[in-house]
Amino acid sequence: MKNSLTSKVVYSGLWSYGRIAFSGFFHVLVTAILARLLNPKDFGVVALASVILGILIVLGEEGFSQYVIYNNAPDSESRVNGAFWLNLCFAVIVSFIALMLLPVVNTFYRIKELPAILMLLILRFLIESFSYIPDALLKKRLDFAKIEFRNLIIDVFAGCLSLIMAFKGYGVWSLVFPLLILSPTRFIVSAITAKWLPKLNFFIHTWKEIFNYSKHLIGSTLTTLFLNEGDTLLMGKLLGVAQLGIYNIAFKSATMPIRTISTVTNKVAFPALTMLKGNKERMYENWVRMERLLGVFSFFLLSFLFIMADEFILSLYGQKWRSAIFPLRILIIFSIRQSVGNAGSAIFRTTGRTDLGFKLGIINLPFYFAGIYIGSFGGIVGVALGVTITRTLLGMLGFLFVGICLEKSFFEIVRPLWEPFLACSMAIIPLIVFKMSVMPFGGESSLIYLIKLGTGFFVAIVFYFFIIRTFFPVLGEEIWKVLEPILGNYESIIKKILNIDKGS
Repeated sequence: MKNSLTSKVVYSGLWSYGRIAFSGFFHVLVTAILARLLNPKDFGVVALASVILGILIVLGEEGFSQYVIYNNAPDSESRVNGAFWLNLCFAVIVSFIALMLLPVVNTFYRIKELPAILMLLILRFLIESFSYIPDALLKKRLDFAKIEFRNLIIDVFAGCLSLIMAFKGYGVWSLVFPLLILSPTRFIVSAITAKWLPKLNFFIHTWKEIFNYSKHLIGSTLTTLFLNEGDTLLMGKLLGVAQLGIYNIAFKSATMPIRTISTVTNKVAFPALTMLKGNKERMYENWVRMERLLGVFSFFLLSFLFIMADEFILSLYGQKWRSAIFPLRILIIFSIRQSVGNAGSAIFRTTGRTDLGFKLGIINLPFYFAGIYIGSFGGIVGVALGVTITRTLLGMLGFLFVGICLEKSFFEIVRPLWEPFLACSMAIIPLIVFKMSVMPFGGESSLIYLIKLGTGFFVAIVFYFFIIRTFFPVLGEEIWKVLEPILGNYESIIKKILNIDKGS
C-alpha cells in the first residue's frame, strides 16, 4: 500500500461500490419481478411518496451529519453530541409539519393510498434519523465497510420481503412496509460499530455553529433534490400516476450508473478531501483524477445503456414497459453530464462554500420546472426532453463554480473529461455495428433480450479495453493506480489487460 490515506479511500470506495453494485443488481432483479406482479400505477404512487420522504431525509441527514465529517475542532465530542440532538429536534419538527401538510397533499393529488403511505414513510424517516450521526462518525474515519455491510443486509431482507408481500397480493404496500420494519436496525448497528451513544446533554451552545455550516448545505441539497425529483412531483399531478410509473422506471434506469459510481465517489471523496483542506492545488489534482476515473466508468456504462435500452427494458421489465425505452434514451444524455458533475458538491463542502451549491440550485429550479411543465404537453417523452435540455445546459454552471472554489478556469475543470469521452465514443461504434448486423435476429422473449444484452456488454467491454490500452495508455495507468492496492495475486493479469509497463 503506497500510503494509508490512499488505502483507506480505495478500500472504503471498494466496499461502497461493491455494496451498491450488488444491491443495484439485486434491486433490478426484485424490480423486474415486481414489475410483472404490480402495475405502473403502484410504482407511480410509491415514486411520488418517496420524493416526499427524500425531502425529509435531506432536511435531517444531509446537513448536520455532514458537519460532523467537516469539523476537526479539538472539542469535537461536544459538537458531535450537539449535532445529534439538534438533528433529532429538527427531525421531530419536520415530521410534525409533514403530518400537518398531509391533507394539503391529499387535496392536491387526490390519490387514495397516498396519505397512508406518507404516514408510514414519515415514521420511517423519524426512526432512521437516530442513525445519521453515528453513520457520520464512521464515514469520517473512512470506515465505510460497516455501513455498507449493514445496508447490504437490509437491502436483501427488504427485497425478499417485498417479493413475498407482492406474491401474497399486498400490491403497493409491498413497496413500503419492508424498509419501515427494518429501519430500527440502522441505528442499532451504527451505534454498536461506531462505539458511540449520545450523552444526555444537548450541548446547545454548539447548535449555532453547526446550523450556520449546515443551513446552506441543507438548502443546496434540498434544491438538488427538487432538481432530481421535480419531474415526479409535477408529473403525478399533470399526467397521472400510471404515466409517472413508466417514467420513473426510465429515470431510475438512466440514473443507475450515477447511484452506483458517482454518488459513492462523492460520498468517499468528501471525508478524504477534508484531510487536504487548505491545499487547493492538491485538491485540484485529486479532482482531475476523480473526474477522469468517473468519466472512464460512467461514460461507458451510460453509452452502453443508450445503445441497448430496448434490450434492457424488455428483458428485465417486460413488454408492458416498452413505452419507457425512448424516455430512457433521452434521460441518459442528461445523466452523462450529471455523472461527472455530482462530484462538485464534495468540493463545495470541503472548501466551506456550501452557498455555491445552494445558489446553483436556485438558478436551475425555475428553468427546470418550466421545462417540465412545457414538456408535459408532449407526455413522458416531452418531460424527458425538458429535463434533459435544462439540466444539461444549466448543469455546466456547476463546473464553473467548482473552478471558483479551486481557483481554476472552467476549461481547466472540464478538460480532464475529454480523453474518457473520446475513448468511450470510439468504443461504442463497434457495439452499434454489432447490434445492427447481428442482434436483429432472434425471438421476442425476455430471455432472448437478456442474451442480447449480455452479448452486447461483452462486445462493448472488450473493445473498450482494447481502445484504452491502444490509444489512451495514460487512462490505463490511472485505472491501474486506483486498483493496485486491492489487486493482490491478480496484479499481473490486470497489467497485461491495461498494457501497463512492468516498471511502472
